[in-house]
Amino acid sequence: MDLGADKFQTFRRVILPNIGTALLAGGMLAFALSFDEVIVTTSPPGSSRPCRCGLLEELVRAAPAPRHQRWSQ
Repeated sequence: MDLGADKFQTFRRVILPNIGTALLAGGMLAFALSFDEVIVTTSPPGSSRPCRCGLLEELVRAAPAPRHQRWSQ
């Protein structure tokens, strides 16, 4: 390597900053594609409404109503 830098310093200071954005973009793309597979597999076949709305309705219905307790002093 030139100017007294070893291979690790060259990789860390020159190569990694140049490919860092590409690695981040590739990771985000891989996550988005894998998350799409989760949505596709959880959606019921033949339903008229999207699965996400049904899941949200179940979460809202299953949540108990908040109770306010009065503290006596």
